[in-house]
Amino acid sequence: DGGTPNFFSLTVMIPERKLGLTILTNSTTGAMMNHQISIELLRLFLNERDGILPPAEEGLKPVPFSSEMFPDKLIQYGTLTGLISVSANGNKLLARLPSGKFRLNPCKDHWFRPALLLVGFILLKLKSLTLIRFGFENIEGEKYIAMEQLGFRVLVGKEIKPLPRTVRWKKLKGKYLCTNEDNPRLDSFKLAESKMGIYISS
Repeated sequence: DGGTPNFFSLTVMIPERKLGLTILTNSTTGAMMNHQISIELLRLFLNERDGILPPAEEGLKPVPFSSEMFPDKLIQYGTLTGLISVSANGNKLLARLPSGKFRLNPCKDHWFRPALLLVGFILLKLKSLTLIRFGFENIEGEKYIAMEQLGFRVLVGKEIKPLPRTVRWKKLKGKYLCTNEDNPRLDSFKLAESKMGIYISS
């Protein structure tokens, strides 16, 4: 996929079925719409042309959380939108995203569906969150967080390992204005401190 703030494109291919499609939209909501349209079109093509029906989504059924699903107590992931902290707390898996705090409810296939925690503890079920799931991958010794939306999976962040909290870094904490005109989307950033160490957030 690709695009600009107002134009989005998506190409999907299933080489073994000799099937592919490309969708172009000129709408701010095109990114989400492209994925929904592509999934429905592929289902229709495969059903009509090859007689293939989509498999039952057994993996989406909720299951109890166990420490084997996320053996680490706390991992912080760096993403394009900021830090994501994931922590195991007893029989719950919690995630702190730039948009709020969430409980990650495990599914049968070891992916996790988020539920918003209002004021940090009131569980709020939002329909928009039913389209999103998170997963955790180990690739060549590095830990990543992945996101699934409408059946498409992408890596969205990589584990950030803590750096030593030197006195010099602590003195540099605070908010900074960006003077780089090549990146107009980022006006400022913050050098802050957490339990994991010093980090930068936008």
